[in-house]
Amino acid sequence: DDWIQLARLSMSNYALVKAEGSPPDAFCSKRGTKAEGCHCWNDKGKPTTDGDDCDSPTGCLIYDTKDNGNLHFANLSAEEDIHKTLANWSVPSGMVKDFQLALLTDNATFSTFSFTLNPGTSHYEAHVGTARLHEGTRFLAYVYGISDGDLVQPYTRTVRAGDCHGTKRGQKKRGYRTDELNKIRAGLASTAFKTAASLAISQETFSNNPITSHDKMQLFLQKWGSAGHNVVELVLAPPHVPPLDVGVGGPFDSLFDIIQKINGAWQSIVNAFKSSYSEQITDKEFANGWSSFKAGTRTFKGAGLEYDKANEFFADIRGMLDIPANYSKDFDQQIQWIKFFDNTTWSSHNTQFSTGKGGSDSVFSMFARNRQTEQKIDVVFLTCSQHFTKADNYFVISESRSILGGIWSSTKLKFKKIPAGITNQDLMFVAEYFQLLAYQQLALASGEKAPPDPQFPTLWSSSRLGLII
Repeated sequence: DDWIQLARLSMSNYALVKAEGSPPDAFCSKRGTKAEGCHCWNDKGKPTTDGDDCDSPTGCLIYDTKDNGNLHFANLSAEEDIHKTLANWSVPSGMVKDFQLALLTDNATFSTFSFTLNPGTSHYEAHVGTARLHEGTRFLAYVYGISDGDLVQPYTRTVRAGDCHGTKRGQKKRGYRTDELNKIRAGLASTAFKTAASLAISQETFSNNPITSHDKMQLFLQKWGSAGHNVVELVLAPPHVPPLDVGVGGPFDSLFDIIQKINGAWQSIVNAFKSSYSEQITDKEFANGWSSFKAGTRTFKGAGLEYDKANEFFADIRGMLDIPANYSKDFDQQIQWIKFFDNTTWSSHNTQFSTGKGGSDSVFSMFARNRQTEQKIDVVFLTCSQHFTKADNYFVISESRSILGGIWSSTKLKFKKIPAGITNQDLMFVAEYFQLLAYQQLALASGEKAPPDPQFPTLWSSSRLGLII
C-alpha cells in the first residue's frame, strides 16, 4: 500500500537527519597492536600516538558496534485499541504520547518523531515513529535501531616516561571523562539512527513490497505536492499540464527570461561546450547518450518553500535520490549557499555522485532563488534516472549564477570528494553537459520550443565508459 511506503520513507529520512553529528574521530579506523600500553597514554590520562602501537585516529573511543532493530506498521479503525498495538511492539512508554498527539486531527501527511534511550555507556537505542489520521483510519509505523559499542578502555600511565618500553606495566585504568562520554554517545546515536533508517526501507524488512525509485518519487510528491505541503509539482511537457508560471510577477518569470536568452544563443553555447570538452565527449555514453539522458530526466518546480521546512525538504530529496549517507551534510550545505544570494539572483547547483550500486553514477540539477525578506525559496530541480559511469565513491557540487536575468556565470566546482585519477576537467564536463540538458528541459517545461539536441561526434576513441541502460 502507498501509505506503508510513505511511512517507511518518512521514518528513514527522519532517522538519517538525526544520524548526523557523529564526531569524525569517535570511531577507530585502526586498532593499535599495543593500545593499552604506556606509549599510547600519558601520565595525564590523555591518548597519544606511536605508529602501529596505538589506536587511530588518536582519541577514538569506539572500535566497533553490534547493531540490531525491527520495523512494525498497522492501520487501525477508531474502535481498535492503539495502546495494545504499541504494547505488542514494545514501544517505549515515553513515546506513546507522541503517537497519541499525531493522531488527534485529520492530516494529509505523516507526523514523525523519535525517542532515545542511553542506559549505560556502551548502549544506545534510537526509536522512530510516524502516524497519521485520515478519514477515520489511524495509520502508524515504528522502527528502532540499537547500537552496542565495543569501547576503548582509557588508561593513565604511572611509570616514568622511557621506563616502560611499551608494556602495560604500571598502566592504570580510568573512567571516561565528560567529553569522552559525549563523543561515545554521539557516535552510538549516529549508528543507532542509521540502523533504524536502513531497516525502515530495506527490502529484507519488507521483501514483498520493495521501494523502487519511482515509488520514492511518488511518495516525495505525496508529501510535498498538492496533497501535502503544496510546495512541489512534477512538470510534464506541454500540452499535458500548464507550463511554468511566466506571467508578470510569477515566481519563475525571471528564470524563464534567462532560458529565453540561452535559447537565442543555443548553438554558440553548444559549440563552445564542444570546443572546451572535445576529448571528454569522445566517451561514447555521452556522445551517443543525450536522448537517453533526456528521456530519463524529470523536472519539478516548487514555489515558496519556507526556510523552516528546508532541512526536511532536502532530507527527502536525498532519500528520493539515494544520496549516500556519508555525503548528506555536504549535500545539505546547498541550503546555506542558496541563502547567500538575494532575490535578484537565480543560482544553479549541479550534484554529481556515485550511488554505491556497482559503479552507477548519477546527477541532480537545481535552480534556486532566495526570497530573503519572505524567508522562502523558489526551486526548479531535475532528476535523471539514466546512470553513467565516471568514478567510484565520489561526490561533487558545482555552482553558477545569473544576476538580474543575465546569462549564467562560469561554472565553478564548489565542493568535491574524488578518488585519484579523475580530473577537474572531467568533473566540469559532466557538470556542464547536464547543465545544457537542464536548459533544454526548462525551455520545454516553460512552453517554449526546446532547442535541438546537440550533435556530438559519432566517432570515439577506446573508452573507459560504458552505457548503463
